[in-house]
Amino acid sequence: MNSPASKTDSTSDSIEAVGRALRADEVSATEILSQCLAAIERDNPRLRALVSIDPGTALHAAIALDVELASGQDRGPLHGIPVVVKDTLDVAGMPTIGGSATFTRIAASRDAAVVARLRTAGAIILGKATTWELGCGVGELQTRATSAEAHNPVDPAYFSGGSSSGSAVAVAAGFAYGAVGADTGGSIRSPASACGIAGLKPSFGAVERDGAFAHSTSLDHVGPMARQASDLLALQAAMLGMPAINFPATGLDGARFAVVREWIEDAQLDAAVADNFESRIAQLRSAGALVEFRSIGAPVTEWRKVMEIIGGFESLSRNRHLLDMPDAISPSILTWLESAAQITPQRYWDALAQREALTARLQTLMSEQDFLACPAAGNRVPRADDEAGRVTYSLNSVNAIYNLSGHPALSIPTGFDDRGLPLGMQVATRRGADFRLLQMGCAMEEVFTAGNAP
Repeated sequence: MNSPASKTDSTSDSIEAVGRALRADEVSATEILSQCLAAIERDNPRLRALVSIDPGTALHAAIALDVELASGQDRGPLHGIPVVVKDTLDVAGMPTIGGSATFTRIAASRDAAVVARLRTAGAIILGKATTWELGCGVGELQTRATSAEAHNPVDPAYFSGGSSSGSAVAVAAGFAYGAVGADTGGSIRSPASACGIAGLKPSFGAVERDGAFAHSTSLDHVGPMARQASDLLALQAAMLGMPAINFPATGLDGARFAVVREWIEDAQLDAAVADNFESRIAQLRSAGALVEFRSIGAPVTEWRKVMEIIGGFESLSRNRHLLDMPDAISPSILTWLESAAQITPQRYWDALAQREALTARLQTLMSEQDFLACPAAGNRVPRADDEAGRVTYSLNSVNAIYNLSGHPALSIPTGFDDRGLPLGMQVATRRGADFRLLQMGCAMEEVFTAGNAP
């Protein structure tokens, strides 16, 4: 049998391409899994994307899936596809550690809801992916995390984003074809952009969070990560428990995009980021998209202040016990929790009201446009040892806005800077239109890829 495309070839190594090879009997699910395990054995000691793997259970699943396919039972696009899960979500038989000494090492008795649905859709759950301590932070160096930080697969000397860093690195490095991430303030989209893959924060409440470590009742999201937007379509459908769907291709002609002036001006974009974004906007226009620069009357900093109050108050209400374990958590997390303890119920209620007012402005703009576009991050990927640069990279983005508003937001790769580090664009749309957003992401990727062709 022939092997599917090399794991280093991100342009052809898609879930769809491997699925075609599987159904054409050019490769088996067992062989696909073996190739992923070989990549893990070779590169995970250096990249540290996975904290635990379960090759025995994965192999058992792959053999069973091969038997099913041979007998005519096809579970859909994810049949036989290896997937990893952020280590803040439960996988039966494996402990959920969350990079923290405060978690027990007891194996989970059942899968998180999304993990169970992925298994039903035919995905092979390969292991647990590295996360920042407790799945939180804004890039600070965490001195008491129980697992070493995942390294950027493009260049291990550089930041991999977070907190779903291991999920992004695993996908980009070819350890798996998809991953489950979690996002309270950008934790799917930031590492996706830093590692050059695609990541979706779905509409709030779209994907069930049962079995996921909880920070914020109103900000937490669970979503898919993959090499490209077309792969996210299959993953998102499975995570929603939907049957396999052939999503029709869409074009850019007549699609209305808005770029919010304040979000660009306040970001003080790095020159490489600004140049890349401007060139991609020009490509969208050339493909028929209508792009306008609009004002919303609220800078990103205003949204972030509201998010800090709501996120801090809600997280502490669930995790107050961590204050009694100061020696078990990193100083930056302890400081954040202590600050959250000073937030009064009145400040929280005021922040909720302010969120409604800000979201109403965004809703008005969304009603007049199809999509909002912005650089995925205002800065280039910093070095891994540059703590100030890491924090700036994480915060100089619009990520928190869409956690507050609940709109679906997608990060897609848009090329590389002069150091060869990834750049990205974030696109959002109306609540509930997640698949429309992913379809547009596919169309945009085609345009961007064509623009890069020699």
